Order: sequence, then structure tokens, then C-alpha cells
Amino acid sequence: CYEILDPGGPNEQLWTTMSQVSVGGELEWAIVEGTEDVSHCGCNAGGWLDLAGHCNYCGKGLICLGKGTVLLEENFFSSYENAGSVWSCSSVTKRCPGGLPGTCASHRRNTSIACGVCEVGYRDTSDGPCSECGATETWIL
Repeated sequence: CYEILDPGGPNEQLWTTMSQVSVGGELEWAIVEGTEDVSHCGCNAGGWLDLAGHCNYCGKGLICLGKGTVLLEENFFSSYENAGSVWSCSSVTKRCPGGLPGTCASHRRNTSIACGVCEVGYRDTSDGPCSECGATETWIL
């Protein structure tokens, strides 16, 4: 693990080695001691592994299940590339449905902050997903 990741980083207590095992037909994480298999290296539940190989504490809006599994609570957004930079999606909760980092409601750009921009050819709505612009829609300026 030490060759490619940095378990001695700022939150060393979050570092662990785990493997999935079947318990009653369900897959669960179990600690594996003394492993040299890099696929077993990661962060405990409550932490997430950044691209630099450091474990970070799970912040507001994040659900950190351990071993690299990071999800977002509903009404929060982060990009896939930077799961630790979490944005609140204000009062329109359905813009940000939660789940995997980078997830926005239908036809919202996941490259925009907090899913705030619709894809080209779509317009903002009050209920979350963007709607396709119709050919007969007009704008009053």
C-alpha cells in the first residue's frame, strides 16, 4: 500500500486494509491484516480517499461507507474529480438527487456548480430536472 498511496497522511487513523466477504449472502467489508494486495488499501467508513492517496474525514453532505465508496446526500453536489468539495443545492432539492459524485437531475450539467445549469436545448424548471425547450416557446424581453 505504501508504494502508491500515502497512509501516513494527515488523517492516518482513517487508513485501513479491507476486503469484501460474504456474510449471509451479503457482501460486507472486513479488515485484512498484513496484506500486500493494493486492492485492499483504503479508508475506513467515515473517510474518503482523495486522488493524492490521503484519507479525509467525511464532511457535510457526504456519506462515506469506506474503501472508496463515497455517496452524496440528497440536496448536495460534488464533482467526480473532487468529492470533498461539496455544494448545497439551495432550495431546489431535486436538482441534486444524491448518490454518486457528479450526479445531477435529468438534463442538468454536472460540470456546473450545484447542478445549476441546464444542458443546451433545455430550460430550468422549479421541480429539479430541466425540460426540453419547445419550438413555440417565446421570451419577453
